[in-house]
Amino acid sequence: MPTDQVTSANVRIDNPGYYMQENPTLAKGKVQLGGGLRYDDYSFQAINRLDPSDRQNTRGGLWQPKASFAFTPWLGKPLTFHANYGRTVTSTGARAFPVDRNSPIVASTDFFSVGTSRNKGRFSVATNFFHIKRSNEMVYVADDGSNELVGPSRGYGFEVKTSTQLTRFLSINASITKVLNSYYVDTEPRVYVDRAPRFVAYTGITLSEWHGWSGSIRFRAINRFLVNGEGEFPRRAPGHSVTDFSMSRHLTRSIDLNFSIDNIFERTYFETVDSYTSALRGQDPMERFHVTPWLSNHLCRRTHVPSFQQGVKY
Repeated sequence: MPTDQVTSANVRIDNPGYYMQENPTLAKGKVQLGGGLRYDDYSFQAINRLDPSDRQNTRGGLWQPKASFAFTPWLGKPLTFHANYGRTVTSTGARAFPVDRNSPIVASTDFFSVGTSRNKGRFSVATNFFHIKRSNEMVYVADDGSNELVGPSRGYGFEVKTSTQLTRFLSINASITKVLNSYYVDTEPRVYVDRAPRFVAYTGITLSEWHGWSGSIRFRAINRFLVNGEGEFPRRAPGHSVTDFSMSRHLTRSIDLNFSIDNIFERTYFETVDSYTSALRGQDPMERFHVTPWLSNHLCRRTHVPSFQQGVKY
């Protein structure tokens, strides 16, 4: 039930960027170095349509360096050790800026990783241990559909990826990513980064150009995850696992047939899950889950999506 209009603004955002990079090779190809530097400039111009005299021009920018190192001890053996560093910039959105103009304009994310890669014949594997340092964590605010920068955070974990060429036409790929810890800096008791899974798994079988046929079966899964990072009783959203199928066939030189099925096993799951205080008609405000369900058309007609109430545990 809308009661009043509190925000209406015209916002112009300019984002030019400047970039340079160099990648030298040393020691007869055993050492590969990389370096780059980028600058992103953000300019916000906001005019309040409810009060035309309220105008504001704000500008912010940040340098983004990156560096890489790869060492192959034996050129005849496919084993490489590597280390990488990079920084990326995140800016607040056009919807969030008119609401809170005192919030930071840009935030940086520094990413460090070390690992190995090996490629022998039809099999390859890569491992990485990563550390993520954010000057401000970006959080989605479900109440008004905007993003906000809420404070510095740290996180670390590992990733493993493999690929195997079973035949000339058939291959299988798999990967897992595990975040061991992710938390906000200088919080006591510690507040953990929420609304993001800590474990992601993926595997897929791909058929390529077999008598004109191509296709794949993809499986992905996430674990249950925190939706509130503080408080005596943490609340967790359920994880899910989904399988998709796709195929294509060359009919003529200029016509292809494409066919795909998402969620072929008809799993009921939630694309997004959030937790905040809201009120239904005739009820007092309370903290509850708010979800975006994924249901196929016929499932929508016969499946009841459960409501999540305070105190329910998963």
